[in-house]
Formats: sequence, structure tokens, C-alpha cells
Amino acid sequence: MKYFFVVTVLSFLLSGCATIKPDPKPWTTTDKIGAGFFLAGHMADTYTTIRHQDYPDKIYEKNPILGKHPDDHEIYLYMGATAAIGLIAAHYFPKLRLPICIGYGGVGFYMAWGNYKKIREVR
Repeated sequence: MKYFFVVTVLSFLLSGCATIKPDPKPWTTTDKIGAGFFLAGHMADTYTTIRHQDYPDKIYEKNPILGKHPDDHEIYLYMGATAAIGLIAAHYFPKLRLPICIGYGGVGFYMAWGNYKKIREVR
């Protein structure tokens, strides 16, 4: 099941992106700020997901792709791949750049906050 995600990402990159021509619209300053927000939310979620491993008996991961107790390299692979997919999608669809970046950045911060609350409860 864990390798399903890797196969999906590779399939997306090899088939979907190869057929789409990128829009020549350059990234604006606002787009770049949105991408920074997206990456900050993603990094916060990654950090708090890794902190779950400090309490394996009390906290477990709910993501079905990662499993209940993923290793560091599995978390980094998953989070890195989802960040890359989000930024690739934002690049290829410039009209959706801000909604993608702000939306997924907000989701990342929301997930990080939920993880942080769980960690605080078990301390």
C-alpha cells in the first residue's frame, strides 16, 4: 500500500505532465508568496507528523497511505511528493495558482495544529 503512492506519483509525472504544455505566464510576487505559504504549511505538517514517533503507544498516523507508524523516510517521501505535485499543478494551471497554494497551505497548517494538539495532550 505504501508503494501505491510512489507508483501514482510516477504515473502522474510521466503521463499527465508530459502531455500538458506549460502556460508561459510567469509567477508573480503574489504567486510566490502563496507558494511560500503552501510550503510553510507543508513543512509544519511534516514536522508534527514526525513528532508522532516520539509517542508511538499514544499517537498514530491516520493517513492510510503512510500507515499507523511510518518511518522518517516514508514521511519525507510522501510529504515531498505531495509538495511537488501541488507546485507542479500550480505551475501548469496559472489561474489556479493562488487557490492551490493558499488552500493546501491552509490545510497543511490545520493538520499541523491538530497534530500539535494531540502531542500536547499526551505530554
